Amino acid sequence: MTKATTLEQIGSWVFIAGIIISILIGIMAPTSNLWMAILIALGLIVGIVNVTDKEVDGFILASVGLIVGAAALINLTALLSFLGGWFEGILNMFISFVSGAIFFPALRRIYDIARNK
Repeated sequence: MTKATTLEQIGSWVFIAGIIISILIGIMAPTSNLWMAILIALGLIVGIVNVTDKEVDGFILASVGLIVGAAALINLTALLSFLGGWFEGILNMFISFVSGAIFFPALRRIYDIARNK
């Protein structure tokens, strides 16, 4: 097993863990700053390990779409009170995770653009 394969596996498991933790913590502790920080850290790991140079543009676009979509759905929870605070909590935790994941790929792309000018 090569080092790259091991990192890809770790990145995949961290991504799955981040999604599961986002859901669980969003339901159980939707306002926890500690868990939000943990999810951002997990997202940073995903962004560093999982996103190859070929995937950066698509990853950034998809991540921005997910963040904007989740933010829009948070507004929907105010209209649909039966969803309760748990749905908003899940979305907030998910936004934290994805925001962490997009940071380094976006930074890498900005650096590439600035370097080529």
